Amino acid sequence: MKKFTKICAAALAVVCTAGLAGCTSSSGSSSSLTSKWYVRTSYTGIQPTSIYTEGGENQKEVLVYDISFDSSSAANTTYSVEYDEGSVMTTEFYACEYDWNGSSIPEAYRSANTETVYCYSYSFEVSGRYVFAETGETVEFSDKIESVSYFRSARNSLQPLYSYQYVKSTSPAYFIPSSAADMCTAVEYEYNVYYNSGCTEVTTLYTNLSTGSADESTTDLTDADNLLFDNGSIYTVMRAMNITSSLSMDIDVFIPVENNYSTYNVAGADAVTLEDETIISALVNAGYVSSGEEVTYSAASLSYTGDLSGTSQTIWYATLSDDISRNNCRSTILKIELPLSFSLGTLEFTLKEVTSHFDV
Repeated sequence: MKKFTKICAAALAVVCTAGLAGCTSSSGSSSSLTSKWYVRTSYTGIQPTSIYTEGGENQKEVLVYDISFDSSSAANTTYSVEYDEGSVMTTEFYACEYDWNGSSIPEAYRSANTETVYCYSYSFEVSGRYVFAETGETVEFSDKIESVSYFRSARNSLQPLYSYQYVKSTSPAYFIPSSAADMCTAVEYEYNVYYNSGCTEVTTLYTNLSTGSADESTTDLTDADNLLFDNGSIYTVMRAMNITSSLSMDIDVFIPVENNYSTYNVAGADAVTLEDETIISALVNAGYVSSGEEVTYSAASLSYTGDLSGTSQTIWYATLSDDISRNNCRSTILKIELPLSFSLGTLEFTLKEVTSHFDV
């Protein structure tokens, strides 16, 4: 389960694509991905209206999520976790120019080219405490995660170019700790991840912000069996898929904390009627649907396929309308259910606000 925890914490953890040279797929292909964040899903390039201009007409898609904790699935009798109320996660999605000659890009990857690409980011802070059942002792925490990823269009398989992750996390350490001191471990680090233009290689720069130590490593990607994604953009990648009960697609996910990629499976489900009033109000206020109009969603699961697979994340996406040429809800991410390690419960991220200036 520790492997799955790493993708959750660092990606919300919580994945960017590849799909050009060296990144093919036996169970999925670039044709499996479409620009479902637009009203017109047949468009596979980057719409001019999504290219962000500071202070101008073209703005970002901004989504705000309430963060809550569901303890009903918690089954650990040795210790528990409590989360303070009032936290939110904010995501931003837009297009911008990527300069391949930037000074921070590894010299071997640089060129004189610039290209228009997507940028997706999210950030959130949570606080709370771990509670040791036998003594009632607690360990307080205040965690923060920031992620930014750049990737190409659906036409180019959402191929990853760069990602950044900052993680300050107090994570559970054992299923059955012997004392309160052994319940959790605190880390603070950041990663800068650079992919070469053909997605055949990635260079990772790691900094331990607690000790100041740093490390650089390079990973070959040519042996990936499936479409490859960086873990910072996995939810956008899944947003681009056709989520139905027939969906079962393996993808390879590069996880910087492991300096390698692993295979995950995305499985879909049939659409059901949305009944969460908070989410419905957000879609109505954004002008995506009218008050009283039925909204449906499809849930997709993300599961590690290797040994010790653990639990699965579940992500809710607004489904396409009957007229697929008018994707009014833009396949918006409505809710994320994130199981915690060691049967401690589930973190839930529920959409509460939508601001979008993408095509109408």
